[in-house]
Amino acid sequence: MSPWLGQPSIKGSSEASRMALLTLSTIGITFVWGVEQTYCTPYLLSLGLTKSKTSLVWIAGPLSGLIVQPIVGTIADRSTSRWGRRRPFILTGAIISALFLLLLGFTEDIVRFFVKDKESAQHWTISAAVLAIYAVDFSINAVMSAARSLVVDTLPTEKQQTGSAWGSRMSAIGHGIAFATGAIDLPSLLGKSLAPHGLARPIFGMTPPHNAKQSGDALGEVGRVGSKAFIIYSLITFFGSWFLPLVIKSPDDRNYTQRPPQSISGIVEKFNKYKPDLLTAWMCAHATFAAAMLFAPFAKSFTSATVLVCICGLPWNIASWAPHAFLGVEVNKLNSGEGGSYRRLSDASIEMADTNGGLSNTSLLHDDPHATKSGFAGEPSGVYFGILNIYTTIPQFIGTIISTIVFSILEPGKSPELAHGAHPDEHHSTDGPNGVAVCLFIGALSAIAAVFATRKLKFM
Repeated sequence: MSPWLGQPSIKGSSEASRMALLTLSTIGITFVWGVEQTYCTPYLLSLGLTKSKTSLVWIAGPLSGLIVQPIVGTIADRSTSRWGRRRPFILTGAIISALFLLLLGFTEDIVRFFVKDKESAQHWTISAAVLAIYAVDFSINAVMSAARSLVVDTLPTEKQQTGSAWGSRMSAIGHGIAFATGAIDLPSLLGKSLAPHGLARPIFGMTPPHNAKQSGDALGEVGRVGSKAFIIYSLITFFGSWFLPLVIKSPDDRNYTQRPPQSISGIVEKFNKYKPDLLTAWMCAHATFAAAMLFAPFAKSFTSATVLVCICGLPWNIASWAPHAFLGVEVNKLNSGEGGSYRRLSDASIEMADTNGGLSNTSLLHDDPHATKSGFAGEPSGVYFGILNIYTTIPQFIGTIISTIVFSILEPGKSPELAHGAHPDEHHSTDGPNGVAVCLFIGALSAIAAVFATRKLKFM
């Protein structure tokens, strides 16, 4: 049990401002993931790695999550730092991520400064790029672990879905910034010496458009086309993160329902009867994602690929908050026995007026003086989220192995569009099935299995 004791408190004059401040770090986290998604795959391909070897590089994500999150969660749970249990990890991880992102963006320039031989420089560039990717993944996983646990530590049971939904909104903003940056022609704005050497990945690994092939910056052109599609995807996830929580029941709605204004109470009560619960919405999200990815092998144009990507926006909204909302509720129940260590400030609002007509406090939470104080010792939420992440990373390991096998069979050579330095005999053929689309089709089959696995939670 953690020795930490404390009173959860967030600055801000309203619930929205406090929720925004609590989840603000998610913007930075998802920006980093977005940059990796849009930048690293084509960059590694341009350095001469095959798609199968690039897939093995991406084992960094699940590996870092498997190792870092449980360790950081356990250490943070036992921390007695004057700065809090989570904030030192968030700050340290953010600084390390920023430094290695700079290394990743200017790897070729840095290596060329020290290594003059062209062949040796290429090997050192690949090694430095892979090292930077691993360092970024390990550090950002530390930030993610601490940030998620901070939300669970701070919010009461009935606010866990709201906190997770706000995290999803901040995630959409972070992705939007990353993809919008990738859509900008930075070399023309900043000059080639200041702009990073790659900005985005092609959609579904499809053949780049003709103007990209003829461009002197094929990597950047392919990236900008892909980023425009992901900007649309980010807009869908952003608006979905505001709309979906309004029409989906919170896991703890049985114990807490906000009191609507009298004039619309009848309409709100009728509407609430037909709201799906979060578990049902999660199942529907799996099914929607599966339906979209089943058509991935048949996408033959950027328009059709973009449509399939955008369909996945709302399912991703739900998938990004549902597990954390459910786990947050359970951790809070463990934390407070019966969930009674927290007291709602008001049935109608998060703020409570004092006898003088003002707001009694700007803190999001207040403890009930009649409740047991043991709840504020803090359940080890970092450990629980670390365990959740272990089960999250296992499918990622499996997916990495499957994609490596698929690319080894279907696209065993180097990218003909991006690996310009390779001999033509080393390029893979562009005929036959697309390896990325086949991997997505396999993911669709896995999502179908997830529907039935999620349904079992209804009976637990």
